[in-house]
Amino acid sequence: RLWTTVQKMRNDFIPRPWQVPMLDHVSSHDRCALWAGMGLGKTPVALTLLESLYTFGGETQPTLILGPLRVARKVWTDECRKWSHLAGLAVVPIIGTEKERLAALKFLSVITRIFADG
Repeated sequence: RLWTTVQKMRNDFIPRPWQVPMLDHVSSHDRCALWAGMGLGKTPVALTLLESLYTFGGETQPTLILGPLRVARKVWTDECRKWSHLAGLAVVPIIGTEKERLAALKFLSVITRIFADG
């Protein structure tokens, strides 16, 4: 039941007009940065690119993302839960004490993607 509830909470990702150039930019450059204000959708753009690269073989997992503590702790995980096309991604924050960070790194070697039916 929990998975059914989570699936119902997911939304289809329709990029906002200002996210389209972001997606075009990150998908056409091997290395780049996105500079945009808070709440303008940098995280779903980056996750959308990663999902596309994983799906079509352009990138392998795991991928290390560096960011501020609040973003690492909550934002990336929340965005994966929010958007239906990101349902197959597992975000593992590597934060906390040394012991907690090492445990998170061990988790990465076991599960890097989760797939669900339907």
